Amino acid sequence: MFSLILDVDNATTLNETASPTKFKPTTEGRAVAYSALLIMAVLPIIYGSFWSVDHQRKQKKMHKVCGYSK
Repeated sequence: MFSLILDVDNATTLNETASPTKFKPTTEGRAVAYSALLIMAVLPIIYGSFWSVDHQRKQKKMHKVCGYSK
């Protein structure tokens, strides 16, 4: 039983030392990530703003057609 624990411990130690590669972010990767984040944040806001203005104009027109204007 004790040798099994040592074998597992040695195996994990060997795996940790065998692949010491650590993720290193690059400038290009950061640029892609920040660009995607900016696009995904800004485009829905712009689209929603234009949709809201168009919807408001349609609602105003409908109120005039139905006779609900002031």
